[in-house]
Amino acid sequence: MSTDKKRWKNKTSLMFKMNKKTTEKILKYFVYLFWTFLIILLIKDLFTFPFRAVVWFISLVILVIFYTKFGQKSLYNYSLLILIALLNILGEVGFAFFYHTTFYDKILHFIDPILICFFVYNISKNKFQNKKILILFCMAATISLSALWEIFEYLIDTYFGGYMQGVYITGGQDFFGLIEGQTLNKLMDTTQDSMLTALGTLVFGFFKYLQNKKEILRTKLKK
Repeated sequence: MSTDKKRWKNKTSLMFKMNKKTTEKILKYFVYLFWTFLIILLIKDLFTFPFRAVVWFISLVILVIFYTKFGQKSLYNYSLLILIALLNILGEVGFAFFYHTTFYDKILHFIDPILICFFVYNISKNKFQNKKILILFCMAATISLSALWEIFEYLIDTYFGGYMQGVYITGGQDFFGLIEGQTLNKLMDTTQDSMLTALGTLVFGFFKYLQNKKEILRTKLKK
């Protein structure tokens, strides 16, 4: 390799390391900013919407615990949890998509399990030698977390006067027509959420299965 090529390679490697450090620093600041935002929401809702304050508090505790345990090692992976939290916050405050459209909640119950599966996959991949078992573990863990979330929704509604179960439209209309009040009862909402969660995990499982097959084929071709 010529001297010029070596210099170019070293320069490119240095630039990549600098860009990675800068990106990680920006992500770290964003994480702290997001935590601050959750604290502000918690204080704001404490006396007006106590059930939401409970949700913000539990979300903050979970995010801090996961950051302490996993986030410092991989901010990119941790950002998946931030994205999930942000999408759900947009459903409650700001645009309040949960209360202005009948399908936003269902979209999240399909997307969130896929993101959670990827997060679990990234933090668990070094603990499993068999990729198929790893994929099944991620799917099972995500479905279990979804079941816990549905129980959490029930507890919030029952003991804190929330309305997390069911789909409600406020303001007289959604984005596509005149609808108001409860548009989906609690039982149907929970059932559909569970089905969409299962579908999301299956999409992840199928994607990772195909990716794994490609890696095995590539390894065989190299040999």
